[in-house]
Amino acid sequence: MIKKILSCILIINLNAYSQAWEKELLQSNPSASIHEKQESFKAYRKDNLYTKGNGFKPYARNLDFILRRSSENISFTPHALYEEWLLQKRKSSLTNNTNSANWIAKGPINTPIILSNGKKRGNGRVNCIAFDPFNQNIIWVGSPSGGLWKSEDGGSNWTTNTDNLPVIGVSSIVIHPINPQIMYIVTGDAFGSDTYSIGVLKSIDGGQNWQTTGLSYNISQENRINKIILNPNFPDSIFAATNSNIKISVDGGANWTNVTSQNGLSMMGRWRDLEFKPNDPSTIYAAKQISSGGSSIFRSEDGGVTWAVTNNGMNSPAKDRPLLAVTNDNPNVVYALFSSTDDSFHGLYKSNDSGDNWALQSNSPNILGRNVDGTSSGGQSWYDLSLGVSPIDENLVYVGGINLWKSSDGGVNWNVDGSSGNNQQLYSYMHVDQHALEFNPLNNIAYAGNDGGIYKYVENLNNWVDISDGLEISQFYKLGLSKSNQNKLVAGAQDNGTEMLTNNVWDAIRGSDGMECAFDQFDEDVIYSSSQYGGLKKSFNGGLNWTNIKPVTYDGAWVTPYKIHPENNNLIVIGYDEIYRSITAGTTWDSVSYNVSNGQSVRTIALAPSNQNYIYAATYTRLKVTTDGGATWTAINFGLPVQQANITDVVVANNNPDRLWVTFSGYNSNEKVYESNDRGANWINITSSGLPNLPVNCIVYQKLTNDDLYVGTDIGVYYRDKTMNEWVPYMNGMPNVIISELEIHYDKETISAATFGRGVWESPINTSPYISHSLDRIYNDKFDLYPNPCGDNFNVYSDSNTEPRSITIYSLTGKKVLFNKPKPNSNKIDVSNLSSGKYIVEISTSNDYCIRKKLIIK
Repeated sequence: MIKKILSCILIINLNAYSQAWEKELLQSNPSASIHEKQESFKAYRKDNLYTKGNGFKPYARNLDFILRRSSENISFTPHALYEEWLLQKRKSSLTNNTNSANWIAKGPINTPIILSNGKKRGNGRVNCIAFDPFNQNIIWVGSPSGGLWKSEDGGSNWTTNTDNLPVIGVSSIVIHPINPQIMYIVTGDAFGSDTYSIGVLKSIDGGQNWQTTGLSYNISQENRINKIILNPNFPDSIFAATNSNIKISVDGGANWTNVTSQNGLSMMGRWRDLEFKPNDPSTIYAAKQISSGGSSIFRSEDGGVTWAVTNNGMNSPAKDRPLLAVTNDNPNVVYALFSSTDDSFHGLYKSNDSGDNWALQSNSPNILGRNVDGTSSGGQSWYDLSLGVSPIDENLVYVGGINLWKSSDGGVNWNVDGSSGNNQQLYSYMHVDQHALEFNPLNNIAYAGNDGGIYKYVENLNNWVDISDGLEISQFYKLGLSKSNQNKLVAGAQDNGTEMLTNNVWDAIRGSDGMECAFDQFDEDVIYSSSQYGGLKKSFNGGLNWTNIKPVTYDGAWVTPYKIHPENNNLIVIGYDEIYRSITAGTTWDSVSYNVSNGQSVRTIALAPSNQNYIYAATYTRLKVTTDGGATWTAINFGLPVQQANITDVVVANNNPDRLWVTFSGYNSNEKVYESNDRGANWINITSSGLPNLPVNCIVYQKLTNDDLYVGTDIGVYYRDKTMNEWVPYMNGMPNVIISELEIHYDKETISAATFGRGVWESPINTSPYISHSLDRIYNDKFDLYPNPCGDNFNVYSDSNTEPRSITIYSLTGKKVLFNKPKPNSNKIDVSNLSSGKYIVEISTSNDYCIRKKLIIK
């Protein structure tokens, strides 16, 4: 467990990336705010159309993560997560909060299969790979928000025990070369900057328990750790490449010092990579990135005491992100890979004399671009870049950008070796966006980590094989539950598209970055899926084929919100800069707002289940409502803390359209959840106590209860009802992970959570005495249809002698075709006027609960 409180925490810093849209801004304003960067990015995108591989997507999602947690007046505060984690641990040890939470993992655990081609899509991003120094079958991988994972059988099975750390993202792993029980991890996401970090952690029992080290920063310094290495001869000596300097510890991480400037040479700056010379750790190579061009290689020949630039032969100054690689096959060989300032391939250099002299091996084709023939321009090397050389063949080199490329002649000539393209006769199928390439020194097997997981090169197959099964590391934004099939759900994953779970099997049903998704409530084969910026599509055949139903040609928010009305499957509302409404299940749309967002992107849509004319729409700072289907709108955010935090979610009571709850991000402990009973005319702050002082990301209201509410935060789920004075954790069995969305399945009596890093989880809904009585009343109303299939009529049968109040029959498109109020003791329903086919029978009970059954008419 964590034994020492960090005095300071690392902050996520988009400054470090300096993309094309930032470079000019940062030259004129080096301290530009996150909101100024957003405006610069928006302006750049307006004049430069999106193409695959130009870096828009990874930057936009990083931006979205931070913007959601900050405002014009409040900064993103990563240290708050660690402080709140400590506080919640203390509180839980002093109290006995018993509830029904019992979360179980729903996956994906095994990698989803793409329906269209049978290939594996991906479980989630792997940032780093490490190996046990004595056992070739023990492999470690780190995920940016999914934790540290271990395999003891060469990648066939994986386990994790970092779920209870304050943050579970990992970007670098190093293992003691003599005692593998000692290991270090760098927390957070050094590649994408879209999770929290608490610096370097150390374990002395093989990863079972962790403690903080002395590597921490003042928050205002905005630093990041990119890599750590251990001296193989003196393993207590640790070197860290950070965004401010090279840090050195000589006492196993307890204390750290900066490498000082020498002979007028500044050691300040962004350091991207470190490598020891094989068999001679007194020689250390370091790569320093200068975003404006001119990145350099440094070398120390006295164990890190003094340093000098070693760039002889590197003639072109316009080079950007660097990486290094060495090989035991020839300890004098060192490779240096550079991207260009437009994130394309600048060149691969090789030194045969330990860095004294360098020779350019190649600078074309563009192996860092999207196209597998190397013809594309640009790239996204600031986000995905890897370099590896075989320990037994100095000329076998791999470079990973978007795709993975291989050279057998020291980087002179290149061939694609792994890509998500369709031409698998030329190269292996592999997920794109490469972050790690490592050879296991004990058996010389190559492993690649990318946005889909981890791959292993199998020599006798001449192929890369996905070994990600068992890694539950998907970063989900949203999920949708099927009302007609309680064993089915869909979820939208960063990097890995829209994925569907049927019983215990996951399928990849749509590409891009998956966002909000939903089922038609009557037909499980009708699925809605959105991608980044609101690309909305609909499938009529369970995800095999998709039809574009996006109502506009412009972009919405990174996660564009939409809702299907729970009582009318033809009514869909979606928010871009304005609100669009469809009463034809997405076939046609009407714009139903004017300047509802004041030029901002709509972030939240909420519909009133009891009144189809109510729509609530929110940006980060504005909340409006319409009660007439969009004809008129009223601003209702007065009295809400919209200047101190961002609106993150809105939910409406099931039986009262004027009753709603709103949640907020930010780091003001007393401004998290608000309630209104009069359509926003007045607000009641129900934050009370018990919630962590962290962003609240989502909220759900459980109908027919004592106002039961569940919220998802950056460290799990919390619960309260109106009799309680404080919120309580609802997290038994759940990892310490960011919760993106919550949904309740009433027939199944469960609540599901989409997490950003650990997949989908499911728990029973709460069963306090009040709720238990309510649920007994609801779920004892068990109805069946007989016969089914039927002819001209069927009977409604209840095993509890409960009389249905009304029976409504819908076609599979949601059209009401029959309404019946049965007479007492006579539940025979005449359907002789209906055509043969499949229908949905909705049975309304005396307590206003609706039960739906499928009916087949012969």
